[in-house]
Amino acid sequence: MGTAVAKELVTGPYRLLLMGNEVDKAACLEHLLTELKGIAPDAEVEVLDCLVDASWEADIIILVVAVCKEKEIAAMIKEVATGKLVIRITDAGEEAEAEELYTGLPYSKVIKVRCEPLQEVPYVPVVDGMPVRAFIELQY
Repeated sequence: MGTAVAKELVTGPYRLLLMGNEVDKAACLEHLLTELKGIAPDAEVEVLDCLVDASWEADIIILVVAVCKEKEIAAMIKEVATGKLVIRITDAGEEAEAEELYTGLPYSKVIKVRCEPLQEVPYVPVVDGMPVRAFIELQY
């Protein structure tokens, strides 16, 4: 999901900071960086190896993490995520709420985005002639 989001955002006027939480993801992120530069050669994209640094520099934090890691992630970025928008991306099969992020990041605005295959959605909203690809579920 994170790769899909990065590929969507890279053509916009954004600086993207890519970060993975496992050592073996470093090679994957470097490969993604190469792909993104192929899509948008002038894009400002870099790979960071520290979640805290990445969160500190970001205006919007997009997390694609397992529910069991939310408490740990929230504890790590709590100090630097104050006043920031934190978007938690889940897939259609993940029913658990992002409670650990809501309680662990009390001074951030946490939004859960659930991605579902378009064919399973009974009604696909169209905005400016294009189908919407994510349904945003605001939770307070």
